[in-house]
Amino acid sequence: MMARHTQLKDLLHAHHLIGGYDVLQTRKGKGVCVSLATAYEGVYLETYNLEIDLGSNLRICRHNIPPFIPLERLVTQGNMQTDIRDFLDTLSQYLNAYAGRKQQLHLTKEIHSSVQVAESNALCTILVLMFTIPGEKAEATLCTLQYADHTRLPTRVNIESEDTALVSSPQWKKNQALLLGTPLHTALVTMKKNGNIA
Repeated sequence: MMARHTQLKDLLHAHHLIGGYDVLQTRKGKGVCVSLATAYEGVYLETYNLEIDLGSNLRICRHNIPPFIPLERLVTQGNMQTDIRDFLDTLSQYLNAYAGRKQQLHLTKEIHSSVQVAESNALCTILVLMFTIPGEKAEATLCTLQYADHTRLPTRVNIESEDTALVSSPQWKKNQALLLGTPLHTALVTMKKNGNIA
């Protein structure tokens, strides 16, 4: 148990040195508290903590990880007992992706006053936006972004408009590809610059 404790402390200390996790010893060495900071585009956002009991089996005692992050599945999938680094890396990836989606939504509201966020869920994995297409009729268009993989960019973009020709036009196919491959607020800047949205 002492060897495992030393190995875990050394590993977590190394991660802290390269900008990974902060680690504090708790309960007179019987546990450690790991802090995972999230960031997006160089801006630090929320910090999440979990306390790990260093008994014969590693186990999470307390944490403030959002309930919709699949923590139990990540513990099992990453096999926390044999590879704590893999578990923490995967958890950090989920937390950073969540914080990134929230920040993109915040930046969209801040930068694009003409784009309305009609709906979003707590995990920000479904976003429904409404924007206006410039032209004679100035039609309102709904855009739904779905993030099936919670650690990546959207996996599906659906555009709905009364103008059915618009939805199937080559330009809007390009816009869909742009939204699939670029952070939301950046994609909207490009779409506005190209005159695709008001």
